[in-house]
Amino acid sequence: MEENESISIDIPDIIPFVKKHYKIIIYLLLILILIAGFYSRSADIPNLKHKYLISPDDPYFFLRYAKMFAETGHLPSNDTLRYYPVGYSPKDENLFTVYLAGYLYKIVHSINPNINMFDIGAWYAPSLFVIALVAMFFLSKEILKDEKAALVTTAILAFSPAILFRTVGGFLEKEPIFLPMFLIALYFVTKTLRTGDEKWKEKYLFGALGGIFT
Repeated sequence: MEENESISIDIPDIIPFVKKHYKIIIYLLLILILIAGFYSRSADIPNLKHKYLISPDDPYFFLRYAKMFAETGHLPSNDTLRYYPVGYSPKDENLFTVYLAGYLYKIVHSINPNINMFDIGAWYAPSLFVIALVAMFFLSKEILKDEKAALVTTAILAFSPAILFRTVGGFLEKEPIFLPMFLIALYFVTKTLRTGDEKWKEKYLFGALGGIFT
């Protein structure tokens, strides 16, 4: 390229291009946000070395129960390793995280026998966070009726420090599954409220799905 040669960008030509490919650009930006959100939360996973989680308390509690469920198919009626010597009834705890991690382990381990439960715990939160971001986008789009605004709210959630720790790799806890289910539930509740009575089949379907995810 010669010294005096320059690259010119014709702004008036860009605007029609953006308008023509508006939908594609919006969803390409959404994909970039999903990738950035996932990467920022999974970058620490190599440091876990297939044998650590990031917190010394609850994630190891859920890890132990998930391993127990994956190996035996059930949990003890009284866990004597917690609140020794009285013990603890697992039925008193919300164990959706345990069952989800246990079933994920069974599925992934059948494909790759080298995977252990620590690996499931490592990838658990970042993977669920991507689902939460998608749910956030469609919920915001449904409420605001504006895809650009929905993109902004999704980006804010993706890079919010307030939720970062509880969605980072190695955090095997309740919050990572709560966030996507909560947002999906809100999406279906919103759809229910905005669906007219003349579309009663859709209204009841959205209501039922909202209740299930709640």
